[in-house]
Amino acid sequence: MSKSGVEVSDDVIKAFNDMKLNRTHRYLSVAIKDKKEIFLEKASSREETYAELFANIPNEPRYYIVDFEFELQEGEGSRSKLVFMYWCPDTAKVGEKMLYASSKESLKRKLEGVFEVQANDKGDADEQYIISKLKAATK
Repeated sequence: MSKSGVEVSDDVIKAFNDMKLNRTHRYLSVAIKDKKEIFLEKASSREETYAELFANIPNEPRYYIVDFEFELQEGEGSRSKLVFMYWCPDTAKVGEKMLYASSKESLKRKLEGVFEVQANDKGDADEQYIISKLKAATK
């Protein structure tokens, strides 16, 4: 249980494991319902793109797990990495920010092997910006 008392639903863990082991989803959108449960809001198809997620990102906090694929330096090949993105826009209500912040670690503990990114504005959530952070971490 998180500091906030919010529980992670089994659906989130199942979808994450499917994504990690079977590469079934491009991303998962995860939200908090009724201040009690971290639930799976959406499990995208593999064909959906990060650009589609980015275009519809709300002005309220969310957690996203995204399967990023990117090319390394020339001759070093490509990589795939699951990214846990804590989306908390500066324009969100203070109470929502506090609830998501105090519940984040509870969810993250259940997501083994993810790279964490916090995004407070569209620049922080930009695909190329996140990929540059992933590349820097793989050196």
